[in-house]
Amino acid sequence: MKRQLTIGITRTISSDEKFQKYVDFLCRFDQAARVVVLSPRNNNGAEIDRCDGLMLTGGDDVHPALYGRTDLLSTAQDPDEARDAFEYALIERALQRGMPILGICRGLQLVNAFLGGTLHGDLPTAGFETHTSEKGRECTHRVHVVEGTRMQKQMGSLRGWVNSYHHQAADVAAPSLTVCALSRDGVIEALEWKEPLGRGFLMLVQWHPERMMDEKNAFMRQVATLFLQSMNDTINT
Repeated sequence: MKRQLTIGITRTISSDEKFQKYVDFLCRFDQAARVVVLSPRNNNGAEIDRCDGLMLTGGDDVHPALYGRTDLLSTAQDPDEARDAFEYALIERALQRGMPILGICRGLQLVNAFLGGTLHGDLPTAGFETHTSEKGRECTHRVHVVEGTRMQKQMGSLRGWVNSYHHQAADVAAPSLTVCALSRDGVIEALEWKEPLGRGFLMLVQWHPERMMDEKNAFMRQVATLFLQSMNDTINT
């Protein structure tokens, strides 16, 4: 009998409605999954040990001190050092346990910084196109998957369409990570393990699959199903 999955999801600072989208996104593909809300406000980081996987959600900016760029503090939008520290501890524990990790938007940025990578503090200032919604209109763009990466096999394509709600992004990938998808202007859209052997599942995406409604789009569907499958594989080995 298949065991019910328990998924730890970090609580965003923003609205309940936005947070619920992350929960609904995973439960759309596994209605039996249980969710543990992990939040510095509840000081419940120890609950990660009863989870089968960790989803790091979007939200406010990672503090520039974490990637050695305190000169970018003036462009950072509401960095929360308490949340950063709380989620750093969750990442450390999840990696120690070989727990599957899914990082979305800020989640990608935070894991990259945790592992020694750097960020663009503000994309327009860094010379890139706008990657966020304007005047209430959703921003979408094409991503190009790097040939030969695991993401190519996972998505079954070298290109696809995603949404975009961010002004920060990974700059230099951490030494243990490799770039597996890029936007047309060269912004890093996804990261994966450079050498996955002996490591737990890790998928880091800059887009927001939880806000995408087209289940035929592999860049939405596969993010959820691969994460869920990795948890089932982990608990059955």
